[in-house]
Amino acid sequence: MVFFFFYWAGINVWISPYLFDDKKGFIDSFLPLLQVQKREDIGVWVAVRFLAFATLVAICGYLYMYPDNLYGKCLFIIFS
Repeated sequence: MVFFFFYWAGINVWISPYLFDDKKGFIDSFLPLLQVQKREDIGVWVAVRFLAFATLVAICGYLYMYPDNLYGKCLFIIFS
């Protein structure tokens, strides 16, 4: 969930970004442990992230208002 928050905010978060870099030594491949970068996106990707967030909020709102619909549909999918 944390990854999706950073993704929607336009931020790249890398844990051990040089872990698979063959040019680095053993110790250097673990440094830095965390790297944060602001992504330079074009307007289309900002719109895609906004629509994905709006869709998630709409689905969560619907399931909050009508929780019985989710339970019945999940049982239908599992047992069909």
